Amino acid sequence: MGVLRSRSWLWVWVLWLGFAPVQAKTLEIGIFQRFGEHQDEATIQSTGPLKITLDQNQTLSAPTVAIQTARIPLAQPIPWSRVVVSAHRSFEDAQVVADGLKPWNIEPLLARPQRWQVWALRRSSPPTVDQEALVGRLHTAGYSTARLESGLQTDEMLLDLTIDGTHYQTREVTIQAPQNRLQFGARRYGGTLRLSPNAYGTYSVINRIDLETYLRGVVPYEIAPKAPYEAIKAQAIVARTFALKNLNRFRLDGYDLCATANCQVYQGLGGVTPLTDRAVQTTRQQVLTYQGKLVDALYTSANGGLSARYSDLWGGEDRPYLRPRLDRIQPLSLIGLSQEQGLQRFFQNRTNFNETGSPAFRWTRTYSAASLLASLTKNLPTLGLFVPLKAVTGLRVLERSDSGRVLRLGIQTDQGEITLSKDSILSAIERLPSTLFYIELEAAGSFRLIGGGWGHGLGLSQYGSYGLARRGWDYRRILNFYFPATRLMQHG
Repeated sequence: MGVLRSRSWLWVWVLWLGFAPVQAKTLEIGIFQRFGEHQDEATIQSTGPLKITLDQNQTLSAPTVAIQTARIPLAQPIPWSRVVVSAHRSFEDAQVVADGLKPWNIEPLLARPQRWQVWALRRSSPPTVDQEALVGRLHTAGYSTARLESGLQTDEMLLDLTIDGTHYQTREVTIQAPQNRLQFGARRYGGTLRLSPNAYGTYSVINRIDLETYLRGVVPYEIAPKAPYEAIKAQAIVARTFALKNLNRFRLDGYDLCATANCQVYQGLGGVTPLTDRAVQTTRQQVLTYQGKLVDALYTSANGGLSARYSDLWGGEDRPYLRPRLDRIQPLSLIGLSQEQGLQRFFQNRTNFNETGSPAFRWTRTYSAASLLASLTKNLPTLGLFVPLKAVTGLRVLERSDSGRVLRLGIQTDQGEITLSKDSILSAIERLPSTLFYIELEAAGSFRLIGGGWGHGLGLSQYGSYGLARRGWDYRRILNFYFPATRLMQHG
């Protein structure tokens, strides 16, 4: 969930100068993950001279640098090949598969060309016998979508820089500004910037920044700056814990975290506010722990009135502090939510929830057979499912958890019934806010999905935290409500 707020240059500089820097862990954030994919270009500038280092050996100084990319043909094409074990919507599911391969004496790689993928035996060569054998072993072990990919690299992408009217081509560049304040395109950042090649033939733009300054660029975009102050403090602690828990998600591309909702929304320091800055500084270095270890500090826009269990969405072990819990102070029966009628009765209750009145609390989505077919045709291949569909004829819930989430969804098609599980449901069906829904068939052959919540439904509900803060709860009590049996500790 991101909330955009524009600020004038003057106001941003005042906030920067008035915020005391904190010595904290340094993060590397991929603020532009595929620079050069669409003939991208950008200008980097600052109020003083930039220190520009090319390929780690030539240093220049200038107030601005214009960056484009250029493709240079290779004298000799380079073959490549890799085994794609599986594809996933979430990092969490990809990590479970990767961990399961380690006893096979395989070092898996986690990649994100579109969806998350697990790669193995990545080579600069045509397909080999051991790669083909691995695909066979994977199919036998139940990894039905495993496949061998290969191709030829015929060119190389280089950075094309313009500095003081002179062109330079380089494979990597690092840019540092006075007082670590610079502008990349329309956004303003602290720290330094580095552009380096990634695993997809393009460039990653990486912002190197300390943890607490990074949080200044996360909190205003992940929670409304006008939210209750105690809710903002809770968000700051959860965001800090999430960042530290999830370092090296993008190790393959040379950075820690992305800057989108696939990690946490981070848009630099152009949207900082006094209130969100104060929340970051007041909670400085506080993290959420369970039995002395960082928790999976997950959060969602809204949970629909009932939080989910970890295994309702993803594989792997359940977390004791992430479990179904009524997001409501007054008691309400949760018996029978794994059945359609029980969930429908639950949805009839709309008052006295902490999220009541939020736009994400309850929702309805209607899909025609044609629109559902289009969505599946587009998205199933990103999950490794290549099915030549021509018609969708039915939709039904095959299994539901005790938190009401759909665990298995059956889709009747001209190619037979396709079963989607947990988080992959959200990948395959566009515009679907969560897996907390039931289905009504309409006379015109359309499918009406009635549901609640926005996102995975795990951990902190942002809209729910607003409701609790308005009841007078402080951030410690809010965090204990959404992450029971956890403790706050100082990091660093």
